[in-house]
Amino acid sequence: MNDKKKPVFILTIETSGLTSGVSIGQDGELLAERALNLKNIHSRKMALMLKQLMEDVKLDYRDLAAIALSAGPGSFTGLRIGYSLAKGLAHPLCLPLIEVSTLDVWAYQQGKTDLPVMALIDAHRNEIFCGLYRWKQNTLHREGDYRLVPLKDLPALLREPTLIVGADTVQLKEKIMKFSAEAARFPFPFLTQPENWALLHLAFQKYQAGELRAVSEAEPRYMRAFKGVM
Repeated sequence: MNDKKKPVFILTIETSGLTSGVSIGQDGELLAERALNLKNIHSRKMALMLKQLMEDVKLDYRDLAAIALSAGPGSFTGLRIGYSLAKGLAHPLCLPLIEVSTLDVWAYQQGKTDLPVMALIDAHRNEIFCGLYRWKQNTLHREGDYRLVPLKDLPALLREPTLIVGADTVQLKEKIMKFSAEAARFPFPFLTQPENWALLHLAFQKYQAGELRAVSEAEPRYMRAFKGVM
């Protein structure tokens, strides 16, 4: 009798920001990735990046167990492209999708810390999308819901020294300090984009927990109706 477990291959797609990336992992560990730190090239480069990635690892799409997406909040155009690509691949293969909040990825990739962590993304109009997290027994837990809040309301959320992370932290630092100088702490160096390994780790956790989506059910997490600002 062969008790060897079948490997779980998960493909990840990251298009929530200005840059893009794809990766593939086995049982939650990164095998290969492709990323481009170039603005707004999702529609022109993603299909080619995926083809090259699958050739790198010598896998067929039929070997995949699931396709994971950075689900937003983020660029409306980028998220639509990522979801269209993932659904186009998943539907004919009857593969499930795994949706991972981009805020979760930002908080997770910063690594374990004793401080609470706030992941944020600029929502423009002096507002932010944010989530508050805390590490407990080597596991990252989100405290409360994802939020869309005015920057001026940060003091009500930051009740103690808190690590602020996210791609927009640098450009918003002055405004954050204006409202929450006593509580705000900033990592160094700043990470500039969501990391494929972090998306993969979180996706595998969701896969193990059975948190899978059918293609027809999956939708980007915009958190605000599209008005052409992102």
